[in-house]
Amino acid sequence: MSTGVWDGDDAIQGFLQDRTKEHIAESARSDSEARFRNLVEGSIQGYFVHRDWKILYANTAAAKVFGYKVEEFVGLIFLELVSPAECNIATDIRRRYLADDVDVPDRYELKCIRQDGEQVSIDTNGRIVDWDGESAFQATMINVSRRKKIKSYLVRAK
Repeated sequence: MSTGVWDGDDAIQGFLQDRTKEHIAESARSDSEARFRNLVEGSIQGYFVHRDWKILYANTAAAKVFGYKVEEFVGLIFLELVSPAECNIATDIRRRYLADDVDVPDRYELKCIRQDGEQVSIDTNGRIVDWDGESAFQATMINVSRRKKIKSYLVRAK
């Protein structure tokens, strides 16, 4: 706004701009983000994103599998949660994804270590994603430890 004189009288000059479309787009983006968060947070599947093994994002289900709260889980080094006997497998799979290897497995199982020291088996798959403008590794996983124990009991019972 500016003030001045118009035809001998004091005047205020203002410019108006219709920003309705911008507000509608922002509202739609906000609604979409809320739906995404509800889907991811309500899922029984764990989702997390890491770059150079450092966990950048995780949902509640992922943190819970490892015995953490989300705020404790984010910032951890994922490779340090993998069973030492399987670190080479995890490293090789990540390397192959980053190299765009077409033969990298879609799904794989890893033995990991929970915060309480208990071993947990996760069935996981991953992919490379853009995270804040840089490549990162997104993992989707589910705890299969209970299923494996039940299967083992059934096999022994036979």
